[in-house]
Amino acid sequence: MKENQTPSTPTLRNLKDRIQFVAVLTLFFPTLIDALGAGSEQMQSNSSILMWGIVITALIANYLIIEIMGADLKGWLIKWVNILLLINVAAFIPVLFVLAAVQKESISAFYIAPFSAGLIGTMTLPVLILILFVIDMAISRVGEFKELVTLVMRRKK
Repeated sequence: MKENQTPSTPTLRNLKDRIQFVAVLTLFFPTLIDALGAGSEQMQSNSSILMWGIVITALIANYLIIEIMGADLKGWLIKWVNILLLINVAAFIPVLFVLAAVQKESISAFYIAPFSAGLIGTMTLPVLILILFVIDMAISRVGEFKELVTLVMRRKK
């Protein structure tokens, strides 16, 4: 362990492990929903399948970025991605709890808020992480562009 790292400091390995766990949860989530009996019309629509496909694609893209960028990832980015992945894992809890509680019945108004919040979290956080990676890459490119402009301006003098 590095000197400035504590046991709770997220590392690249932690990040890779967590994203794999979220990917597994996401891949098997539609099966869990069906097994727990929430196979209602609202969950079986084509738009639902499309959304899960987008989430899985975002997770794969996130994983590839982590693999490719590796040591070049900034500490703040690793920390935030780690936090967002942890929240993503936690977002599955209310959804699975509600599905287990209603067991093949329609979801009542009492459960709709935690169910919706969890479902939105599980579907949007991987995309948000991907957006964070894109923003970080864009900011890095702007910095390189500024350096290039500064170099060109110095040569002109």
